[in-house]
Amino acid sequence: MTQKELFPFFKNNDLVYLDSAATTQKPEIVLKALNNAYINTSNVSRSSYLLASKNQSAINETRNAVANYLSCKDENIIFTQSATDGINFVSLSINLKKDEKILVSYLEHHSNYLPFVTKFKNNLLVCKLDENGDIDLKNFKELLSKNKVKFVSITGFSNCIGRIQPIKEMIRLSHTYGAKILIDATQLIANEKINVKDLDCDFLVFSAHKIYGPFGVGILYSKEPFENNYRTGGGTVSDVKDNIPNFVSSPQVYEAGTLAIPEIISLKSAIEFLNKQDLSYSKKLVSKAKKELLSLGAKIVGEPEAGCICFYFDKIASYDISLLLGNMGVYIRSGTHCCAPLHHYLKIPSTLRISFGVYNDEDDIKKATEKLKQALKVLGYDK
Repeated sequence: MTQKELFPFFKNNDLVYLDSAATTQKPEIVLKALNNAYINTSNVSRSSYLLASKNQSAINETRNAVANYLSCKDENIIFTQSATDGINFVSLSINLKKDEKILVSYLEHHSNYLPFVTKFKNNLLVCKLDENGDIDLKNFKELLSKNKVKFVSITGFSNCIGRIQPIKEMIRLSHTYGAKILIDATQLIANEKINVKDLDCDFLVFSAHKIYGPFGVGILYSKEPFENNYRTGGGTVSDVKDNIPNFVSSPQVYEAGTLAIPEIISLKSAIEFLNKQDLSYSKKLVSKAKKELLSLGAKIVGEPEAGCICFYFDKIASYDISLLLGNMGVYIRSGTHCCAPLHHYLKIPSTLRISFGVYNDEDDIKKATEKLKQALKVLGYDK
């Protein structure tokens, strides 16, 4: 059975799906688990009947599966709505003194930029990039050494420039200068195995739908309990008496309200699926795609090595190309990909992006290249 045959999306069509950095398609095992969890639905935690107990056990199993995958303890894993939700959770827990700073980079997705710029606009430092599109370690160290940086939030893998970032060194440097650090692993987790114990990061986030799992579930890894927890409500206390709440321990104290129970349960199947994959698969595809794009006159952003490629053609609107390709059955993305600061930094109005999942192969690149040639011809492009 081919990889594509594991995914119902590809049955009975010849679509070329090259937008996995936005969201991945779901394998049948995940869809079956999700459907079964909805058929056998109940609330959990405070219900004592058998079905509720089974679903609570299933949630515990998912937490354990995620913890094992990341090499940490179950209590370090907090269920959120998404990676974006997890970053906002952390951002809102931070309080700064007037002279303290937050450090991000120009490589960040809006989800790892806006939660900090909106709250800490006057205390925000932004690290530059080098010629390959990587976070500039020299500038990173300089910003840490010359400022009182309390918190760092950095991507491990850009959704525009397909390169794994030197996060272990950035974590070491952050701790050397007394800062805590969050790693946005939303793209990284689909391209490299992560060991948080080895990395020694303080926080790490990702979304289930980026790793062949369901929508509506994110993971927040927290090495230590939060300094300030702004989320309270059902499930976070064991008792409230005389206006004094008795809060439960981590991680449940951070999971106020009813969780996305079926989605969390089916995430376990996605983790099991991911654990069986060779995450280096996309390197060969990126290398092949780069050659094809360059032969057509495309300008490639940075030096992508895995996962995704952003590119553009002079004097041709990216949106027009993606619209034509979509009508031809080739699904790619156009725009700034929620990375407007990066595009402004590079002085590029917009780009096209192709990104790969485990179901993609060289035949997809061949088909996409042929359709791209046709689209460029329609638009009158001559390299």
